[in-house]
Amino acid sequence: CLVVVDAVEGVRVQTRGALRAACAERLKPLLVVNKLDRLRHHEPSEAFAALRRIVEAANAALHEACAVNACSPTYEESSTFSYQSIIFASAKDGWAFGLRELAKVLRPAFGN
Repeated sequence: CLVVVDAVEGVRVQTRGALRAACAERLKPLLVVNKLDRLRHHEPSEAFAALRRIVEAANAALHEACAVNACSPTYEESSTFSYQSIIFASAKDGWAFGLRELAKVLRPAFGN
């Protein structure tokens, strides 16, 4: 189950609804943070902070949905968003990466 979140707007009501539906069906959600191109004019620390807030808010919404749907602790733990279940994307520019791939692409831009 793909749960798509705007990189600037973050977790919204629709996100919470999608997570409740995924939990009700016991589907493992994948978080897609889309429109990463909208962060290109942010300072790197601001962009990182925005992405961190999105992941934290998505995990909070997931735990809330699990509580509403009486999910088992095993399901909740396995569904929590981590580097393995997050995709960063720009549909406008036609790309998507997992966290490791994104780090490789961005490393030269930050001089590391």
